[in-house]
Amino acid sequence: METDAHIFVECPCARDIWLRFGHLPLPGQHRTPWALGSELPLPDQTRPDIMLLLLWHIWKARNALIFNRDNLSTVDVLRCVLHDLEIWRCRYGRLSLYIDLWKDWIRTKL
Repeated sequence: METDAHIFVECPCARDIWLRFGHLPLPGQHRTPWALGSELPLPDQTRPDIMLLLLWHIWKARNALIFNRDNLSTVDVLRCVLHDLEIWRCRYGRLSLYIDLWKDWIRTKL
């Protein structure tokens, strides 16, 4: 069934992404992106944005599979996240260093 829990947590791609991050969200936790990743040793100032971007790319990957039969890998999804972080980095001003820390950490998960 195409529930939000399935799309953002349970489908194989989403599940693999969360496991690479070392944490499978609890039931319903994907609905509170500001709480996702709080156990990670990374800056909290930019964490909600990173989690929303990650959810966005999981959503886009799921749509690509359903509508285009394009099965993106976990690495593809994470690369898309990194690409968007690079594009938007300049918008963070003094917090851009935190974005760099997140990018470096995500690269270790590829």
